[in-house]
Amino acid sequence: MNNFQDPFNTPAKKIAKPVNNDPQRGTGYDEIFIYAYTDKLLKQADRIVITLTILFGIIGALLGFLVGGRGSGSIILAVISGVIGAVIGYIVGTQRAFWLRLEAHRSLWMIQVEKHLRNINRQTRSS
Repeated sequence: MNNFQDPFNTPAKKIAKPVNNDPQRGTGYDEIFIYAYTDKLLKQADRIVITLTILFGIIGALLGFLVGGRGSGSIILAVISGVIGAVIGYIVGTQRAFWLRLEAHRSLWMIQVEKHLRNINRQTRSS
């Protein structure tokens, strides 16, 4: 993405004030916060599929082992339920990643809308 300092990991004193404080142009905001938010969402979307696949697989394996009781059948049941849990985790993770990426793209879209509206506003004022 862009090279910028992450404002969420920066002390509050170092963060720049909003650049757009003109009341006629809407509330002030700084694009860097939206870019940082988008970056965090995309990184989270990349991690969530793997994380939920592993987590659901472990939970499934533990449940299968506990339900199976003692004996060789419990290990087979643990493996089968672990695989089923991992598949469910993958599906849930993929869906969550989709929504996180959608939110990230929506944030970038908001920046583009703001830039477009600023250009229209400048053209209106100049004519």
